[in-house]
Amino acid sequence: MLNDDNRPHVLLVSKPVVPPWNDSNRNLVRDLVAGGGRYRYHVLTTPGAGPNQGDAIREPVYSGAGSHSPGLKQNLSVFLRLLKPDSIPFYHFFFAPNRRTSQLVRLALGMKRRRRVVHTICSAPARYDGLDRLMFADRVVVLSEHTKRQVEAATARPVTLIPPSVPLGPPVSEERKAGILSELELPQRPLVLYAGDYQFSNAAAQCVRALPAMLEDNDAHFVFACRVKQEKSRDVEARLKEEVQALGLGARVSFFNEVSDMEALAAAVTLQVQPADSLYAKMDFPLVLLESMREGVPVVVSDYGPLPELLAGTDAGLVVRTGAHAALAAAVQALVTDPVRRTFMGEIARGLVRTRFSQQAMASSYEDLYDSLCQAGGDR
Repeated sequence: MLNDDNRPHVLLVSKPVVPPWNDSNRNLVRDLVAGGGRYRYHVLTTPGAGPNQGDAIREPVYSGAGSHSPGLKQNLSVFLRLLKPDSIPFYHFFFAPNRRTSQLVRLALGMKRRRRVVHTICSAPARYDGLDRLMFADRVVVLSEHTKRQVEAATARPVTLIPPSVPLGPPVSEERKAGILSELELPQRPLVLYAGDYQFSNAAAQCVRALPAMLEDNDAHFVFACRVKQEKSRDVEARLKEEVQALGLGARVSFFNEVSDMEALAAAVTLQVQPADSLYAKMDFPLVLLESMREGVPVVVSDYGPLPELLAGTDAGLVVRTGAHAALAAAVQALVTDPVRRTFMGEIARGLVRTRFSQQAMASSYEDLYDSLCQAGGDR
C-alpha cells in the first residue's frame, strides 16, 4: 500500500465495514481497501472498529454492525454523512438498486456537484423495469456479464464489469477446519455443503429432492448452512427438516444457521452446491462459493443467470440445469465417489480464484475506473 498523502481520496459508502465478514456488501469494500494502493479510502464503520487491512480513514457513522437489510436508522446515518461538507472528489456506493436509497443519494448528491460518483450494484434487483430511474452515478459497476447485459438493456447506458474478490492469504489451516467440524459435530465423511438461501430461491428444496439419489451408495453427509434473514426463512427450514425426516435421512443431514467460522467450513467440505433459480438479495457470485474454490473445493452450480460464469468455462466444477434435481444428484454422486477428479477440479478452482477473483485484480480495475473519471473532469 502506498503512503503518499497526496493520493486522491474516495468515500466508500456501504454497510458498516466491520466483522463479521459474512456480507458481500461490506466484504467488497474490505477487499478494495486491502488490494488498492493509488487512492486513499474512507470507510464507514462503527466506533472503535474498522477494516483489518489497509490504511483507510475510518468514519464511525454507524452505531452497530446492523442487520442484513439496512433499516431506517442506518440509512439516515449515511444520509447525514453525505450532507456533511468535505473535499473528497470521489464517492463510491455499494448497494442493490432500490427507490428509497436512490432517492436519498440523489438528494444528497444534488448539494455536492463537484463529485464523481461510482455505484457498484452488489446484487441484481428483483426487476429491471424502471431501473433507469434508480441510476444516479457517473459510472455503474456490476459483478457479472449476465447482469451487465440486463442493466444495459434496461437503462441504455454503458456498464463496467468488475468481478468480486476474496482474500488470497495462506490456505485455511487443518486446525481451523478440524475445529469447525468438531464444533458442529459433523462426521468424518465426505461433506456436501449448501450455503444459500431458504427464502428467495428454491435451491434448498431442490437439494432435499435430490438427497435420496445423492446419498445412495456412498457415505456422504449433507450440510445446510443458511442464515435466517427473515422469519419466513424459519418456516421454510422447518418444512425442509420435516421432509428430510420423512425420507429417513435425518441422520445424514445437518441444519445450521449462523456458523462461527464459515470460511473454515467452506474449506473443510468435500463439495459445495448452489442449484439456485434466483439470486435475489445475493451477490452474482456468492462469496462462500469463491471461498470453497480458493481452498481447492470444487462446486456444482445451476445454469441460472451468472452462476456458470463463476467457472469461466473451466473444469473448476460442474454446471447442471436449473430445477433438475436428478442432474444435481448425479453431479454430486460423480464427484463424491471420485476423489481423483475432485482433486483435479479443485486445483483448477484454486487457480481460477487466484487469477480472476483476487483483491489486487479487483482493486486495480476499480482504480483504473477512478483514473478514467479523473481524466473526464468537470462537474457531475
